[in-house]
Amino acid sequence: LFVHKQCAQQFIIMLRIHFKFIFIVTVIVTKQKVMKEFDGCQIGGANISAKLLPVCYEGVDKHYPKILEELPALKLIVNCGVGHRQKLKVETRCRNGPYFRLDNKSTFPPTQCCNEAVEMDQEYNSSLPLDQVVEACTKESPDLILETSNDAGLYLCEYTYYHSLQSGKCPAVFLHVPPYDHPYSHEQLKQHVELILTKLIACVS
Repeated sequence: LFVHKQCAQQFIIMLRIHFKFIFIVTVIVTKQKVMKEFDGCQIGGANISAKLLPVCYEGVDKHYPKILEELPALKLIVNCGVGHRQKLKVETRCRNGPYFRLDNKSTFPPTQCCNEAVEMDQEYNSSLPLDQVVEACTKESPDLILETSNDAGLYLCEYTYYHSLQSGKCPAVFLHVPPYDHPYSHEQLKQHVELILTKLIACVS
């Protein structure tokens, strides 16, 4: 898969479990449709819908807080984006900076921080039992290569993740998925993501 920066898109997928909301933010690149295809599906009693976000720091700063305000009953935030080949990773932490990699508008935050009001080395850790989620998922699906990671990349993925944990609204995590066929087919990747989402939803149900 060749990632074309201008074709990258960022989705927000909202899930509702009864009267409780869960939403996912995911970066979708060229031909990477696995998360978009959950739109209109149900997982663990959750109804899923998707919305687009611009793939730039300014866009995340502008739109992410508004979406959080629109969903006061959030129970879980799962950020999801395309990461390295060969494996899926659940990110355990996010950092305030430094963010100096250029986005789709060839810009980065002036202070290189997500929140300029606090120190650059400030960070948040997910409160979800991610080691248990990984163990449960890989036990149920032996061909799934899933592990925890403490480095979300200091780019738009981690920048978005920081927004979710900084809000303090509910537990949150970031899931990095590989491009298609590295090593999973489209359908295999979709099944693995659905399994992970099911386990994460169970943590807050």
